[in-house]
Amino acid sequence: MDRAELEAALKKLPQDAVYRAKGLIPVTESGGARQTVLFNYVAGRVTMDPVPNYTGAPKMIFMGDEFRRYQTKVASLLRLPEGSLKLTTRGHAPDGHGHDHGHGHGHGH
Repeated sequence: MDRAELEAALKKLPQDAVYRAKGLIPVTESGGARQTVLFNYVAGRVTMDPVPNYTGAPKMIFMGDEFRRYQTKVASLLRLPEGSLKLTTRGHAPDGHGHDHGHGHGHGH
């Protein structure tokens, strides 16, 4: 996905379902170069900052009370593989440390 496509997709997120999102994801820049960016989404606003030398897997987190209802739409907008979005419940993060606060988590590849 190129940077402009990612920004457009994030701006299409349903604001009643996703009020905050952030993640690390590789994008193609306008000149064709690939780099990982840290994106932040808050109530329809998107910022992206380059993360030089990041070699880990893409990571994303989506926060919102109605996220479950839009899970498939969000995955489609961001071109994530089916089943790559995992939901957790309040206080039960996947890592077992209780850091999640009722939000949907997505891990794109």
